[in-house]
Amino acid sequence: MKIKTWIKYNEGYLPTPRCRKLRYRECEDYVDVELAEVTMAELEPAFNVGHMIYGYAGKLWREATEKDIHCVNEKNPMSALEALAYAGVTYSTYFGRYNGYCFDESTREDREAVIARTNEDMKNYILVDGILYRSTGEPMYNICTFGLGHNHGGTGFFIDYGYNSNLSKDSYFNAADYDKAMQYAIDVAARRGDTNDVARFQEDKKNECHKIKVYNMKYVTRNPQQEHGDGDEFLNDIEKVVESSDSVTEAGLLCMMMVCCK
Repeated sequence: MKIKTWIKYNEGYLPTPRCRKLRYRECEDYVDVELAEVTMAELEPAFNVGHMIYGYAGKLWREATEKDIHCVNEKNPMSALEALAYAGVTYSTYFGRYNGYCFDESTREDREAVIARTNEDMKNYILVDGILYRSTGEPMYNICTFGLGHNHGGTGFFIDYGYNSNLSKDSYFNAADYDKAMQYAIDVAARRGDTNDVARFQEDKKNECHKIKVYNMKYVTRNPQQEHGDGDEFLNDIEKVVESSDSVTEAGLLCMMMVCCK
């Protein structure tokens, strides 16, 4: 399927035959960008996180929404495919990078460069039996904390698709490690006095709430301990202070002292 897309690009020209230095002008055009089409039979179930994630051509895919295209109109709702087509001709971002003031000449994008960028971005979408899908990351479990402990803020258990540089590798677990992730969440909540979350996580673990369903283990490739770092050192120190405190007030005072000493 072709998606009509508005582009702008920089075109070099010589004002006169005697000129040697190129001048540049901004040109615009509409080009047809190829959207790959496949059938559902070609996709392989990989995960279920409340919605299905499929494997195809070395990537993971989920059904796209208007929000993925940054095109939401409550008065005139569109399908994701309609939104993609609408965005292509209405508020395209495929305009040649260079404003003529402070950039290096090598940063100019000509027509071929802009088209190459549109084609590359379109590889993140496929049309599956007429429904638009977009590429997605591999789901993981993420345990993170908020507030000063002792049920102030609390401990959270989430499904995430990428790493947060502020969080330690110990906070992440791949999709096959549900029991380990839940036990880690319980332990963290217990250490920081989030008793409400301890009870909640214990019930969730019993009922397998928030569990990622894995259809094929070949799609479980994440290894947080090898792929990620230790997180933000200051935030880690704050968390140690919270865990060592006996109350919200004590945690707050200790954290204030820590900040003042920095």
